[in-house]
Amino acid sequence: MKIKLHVCAVCLASLFLAGCASRPDAPQVFTMAQFGAVGDGIHNDAPALKKAFQALEAADGPATLLFRKKTYRLGRQDESDAQFDFSGMENIVVDGQGATLIIHPVHGVARFFNSRNIVFKNFVIQHDPLPFIQGDILSVHPDKGFFLLKIPEGYPLPPSEKWMAEEGHFFDNPAAEIPDRSGWEARQGPVSAWRWGVVISSGSRTLKPDFPNHLFIEKVVPAGTGDDRVFRVYPTAPYAVHLPKIIAGERFVLPRFRRTKEEYFKLKEKGWMYEQNIQIRSSSDIKIENLTFYSARPGMVFGVRHNDGPITIRGCTVTWLPDSDRLIASWRDGVHCKNNRVGPTIENCHFEGLFDDSINLSADCIMAREVVAPNRFAMTDAAFDVGDEVGVFKPETGVWETGFSVVRVDGNSIVLDRSPGAVVTGTMTPRKDVASTQFYNLSRANAGFVVRNNFFGIQRRHAVVARCQGVIENSVIRGVCGGALELANEAGWFYEGPFPRNLHIRNNRISGTTQIPVVMRTKNSPEVPPVAPVTGNILFENNEISFDGTVSVQLEYVENVEFKGNVFSRADGTPVPVDQAVSADAASRNIQFK
Repeated sequence: MKIKLHVCAVCLASLFLAGCASRPDAPQVFTMAQFGAVGDGIHNDAPALKKAFQALEAADGPATLLFRKKTYRLGRQDESDAQFDFSGMENIVVDGQGATLIIHPVHGVARFFNSRNIVFKNFVIQHDPLPFIQGDILSVHPDKGFFLLKIPEGYPLPPSEKWMAEEGHFFDNPAAEIPDRSGWEARQGPVSAWRWGVVISSGSRTLKPDFPNHLFIEKVVPAGTGDDRVFRVYPTAPYAVHLPKIIAGERFVLPRFRRTKEEYFKLKEKGWMYEQNIQIRSSSDIKIENLTFYSARPGMVFGVRHNDGPITIRGCTVTWLPDSDRLIASWRDGVHCKNNRVGPTIENCHFEGLFDDSINLSADCIMAREVVAPNRFAMTDAAFDVGDEVGVFKPETGVWETGFSVVRVDGNSIVLDRSPGAVVTGTMTPRKDVASTQFYNLSRANAGFVVRNNFFGIQRRHAVVARCQGVIENSVIRGVCGGALELANEAGWFYEGPFPRNLHIRNNRISGTTQIPVVMRTKNSPEVPPVAPVTGNILFENNEISFDGTVSVQLEYVENVEFKGNVFSRADGTPVPVDQAVSADAASRNIQFK
């Protein structure tokens, strides 16, 4: 009898497991080996990845794709700008399980466009060829307008002048208008396609002190010395004046270009195309976990824009390849977040070796090209939906007003529920539209973002730039070459906001920054100084800041800031009283210390 009972239990268990396997919501599981992936770091596994994604798209219900802890080389393909294109997909998990990806920098890593409920995790990212050039400065010739650069073995050489003239481009800005074929030549000038590079101190990975943090470059040509790895680097005229300050033995880094003109348009014609390594747009419930970037093509590492639901970036690392002499990991931002309805969560990440801000949280400024009626405007961008809340800032008066609502949208034209009063038109032109009225979609301003438990090391600019509402907590910021926290809007050269308000900054440890560690300000362009505080409603508590400069926290045109339980000191541990550590200008108001 006992035997019969035992047999029946086994049968029931088998039936139960079979039922689970056939449940409609049980994920189908695929492996890369099924589609012919070799994973030896030599064979091109991009065709296998294409087949795997075809299977994911055809799966009826949730699906999982598993890699092994091997090295997968993903060569050029013409299907998408990204090797992993999740556009239009939902309920997918792709787990690298520690796999290394070697990617050609013509492609990004992953694109999420109109995607839902996707997990992408557990990969190490490298590139071949490397997406940057670095070398040692051999000598400097200010009278001739160049310095000599020796590029070591293992780093790519610059493309020829002919290639740069015919194929080179500088469309690295995702906000810039991407030209059609007829507009290619006009879009090339007057800025050199070489863009800018950075001088690095000898013997370290930090920027050269007391020197510009970038040099725009006119051209890079063979030196004619008989050594094919030595080049003349010519800064553009405004930057050539800094040549006498450069010293032989210092190093220089430049981005390297990715694609030909034909590749550019072939990819562009297939849809959205940006320079980010990971692009997340118009999506929801996306989780990116445990990605390690030892190199990134010259664009944002993560571009998080115009999303409608939660986006989580967790446990990701951007850094130099271990045991290498690399000077850079990424030429652009780490995580650039714009115009999201739900503030993203960025946690347990590690950022160093970046040449722009590690994290930027902001919303695009929109201007009125034309005032059609007191409450109807033709805008510079189709950035609004019916029901969106709008904030309006008038630089000439310093007035910031919220509570406007969009009641009608017709292309780039919007109608508000009431008039904001006099509006100064503009087209977003740098240094020109400095007095133009600024509109912000407050329903797409990353409200509720969370930045926590992250590490920020040596990099060219700031650790966190925040222009909106959220929390920054429990992070270590050490040795960045800019500041730790830039809490301000941006106006004049470019336009970005809205304003840091309702921020909670707590339990962060900040040390060794080159610039003032924390800046809170309301900004206008120099031509139109701030009139009244807008940045504010900030609680700054239980932070520790070690800094040998003048002040640790600078306040300019801010209001309603409370300091509570913070510790300020010099690098040697000498305490600094809060009234010496924090500087507030006369225009700031209601600054409290508890």
